[in-house]
Amino acid sequence: MPSKYESILAMSKDFKSEIKRRRRRKFLTIIFVCLIVLSLLFLRIWMLSDAVEIAYEIDELDAKKQALQKENEKILVEIAKLKSTDRISEVATNELNMVRSPETKVIFIDRQTQQRVIEK
Repeated sequence: MPSKYESILAMSKDFKSEIKRRRRRKFLTIIFVCLIVLSLLFLRIWMLSDAVEIAYEIDELDAKKQALQKENEKILVEIAKLKSTDRISEVATNELNMVRSPETKVIFIDRQTQQRVIEK
């Protein structure tokens, strides 16, 4: 039978090993929690960097959109200039050597008599 001293010594060894086990478990728990916190911080930083990158892309696209809208407005103004009747008349007379008719003639055909009626 173990003596009282031996049983106290055995309990002391068990107690020490239990304390070591608890300390190790506590240390591992702290390490695990720190790893989770660091992982969450890295995830947050990664998400923020993606958001910043997307914001820069949006700014670039907005600038391109505004430039295209200005170019579109210029083109619409140019179309309006080219469609103006004064310009068409000027091109016809100056560049194409067309001549304006001095008077307007309207010719009607009477369907019953098949005769032309000319009005000025």
